[in-house]
Amino acid sequence: MSEEIQKECKETFDLFDVDNNGFLDIQTTKKLINSFGIVVNDDEINKLANDDKVFYDSFEKFIYSKMNEPKKYNLEEIFNNLVSKKTGNISAKKFKSYLMNFGLKISEKEADEILNEFLIDSEGNINYKEFCHAMNSK
Repeated sequence: MSEEIQKECKETFDLFDVDNNGFLDIQTTKKLINSFGIVVNDDEINKLANDDKVFYDSFEKFIYSKMNEPKKYNLEEIFNNLVSKKTGNISAKKFKSYLMNFGLKISEKEADEILNEFLIDSEGNINYKEFCHAMNSK
């Protein structure tokens, strides 16, 4: 894992650790992992926990292992991790960040080229139907 990713992991973990006690509860950890664009199930989360607490070292090892797994893209899961609960759409900006940092890990120019394939509405959003259409046309 690069120093940049390690730093981002630590900073993000610390942001979620609002009590500054060095650990997160299971639900908070699940939200944090999802914020990295990683879909995690309850069994995986429970394996990370020690007395319902997830410490940074376990979290970092988990993120590292997930980043090194072969990518399996499930369009519905990707969309659901990025979707705004208010609008039901994905912010193009958020999707670009996902592509660059957690999905394909590509350059900004490459992410822009991918986004050019999507129909983005006037508010800068992509709807689910358009998302699936664009992703399946590749």
